[in-house]
Amino acid sequence: MFMSGYFTETGPLAKQARQVGITGPLLGGDGWDSSQILISGGDAINGSYFCNHYNNKDTRPQVQAFLKEWQAAHNGQLPGTTMAALGYDATMLVCDALTRSKGLDSKDLIDALADTEKFPGVTGDITLKDKNGDPPKRAIVVQLDSSIGGNGQKFAKAYEYADVFGDQK
Repeated sequence: MFMSGYFTETGPLAKQARQVGITGPLLGGDGWDSSQILISGGDAINGSYFCNHYNNKDTRPQVQAFLKEWQAAHNGQLPGTTMAALGYDATMLVCDALTRSKGLDSKDLIDALADTEKFPGVTGDITLKDKNGDPPKRAIVVQLDSSIGGNGQKFAKAYEYADVFGDQK
């Protein structure tokens, strides 16, 4: 059963679903990526899957470098949700565009952002050029598993855009 919503909502919904006899897998989106979902959902949410932009257990070099910097700045703590990675990528995209911009006014910056190709983001490579604001993105599948500790998120699989849709752009 697909359950859209944030971790504050879907944990209790998972409990309700189990109480009325739904036994199949529960699936969700990027709003599930907080360890609080294991508290609010308990055993009812354990073993479920969600799709996200990012996961701390991704082994790509960009993720590992980001985590090293994050932990150094946050007393060894890992990011609690994907918002840290998304914010980091947004900031780094703007910094990258500034280095490529013809000038420092807003039009030049917008043009440089729109011309971005294969920016190596923490959340995946980002191409904005010729995408009309809709860049192809990778999707991470994460399983909730309270037995592993930490935030209870088990990196299951990453799907690159081309894996699903081929080279069509």
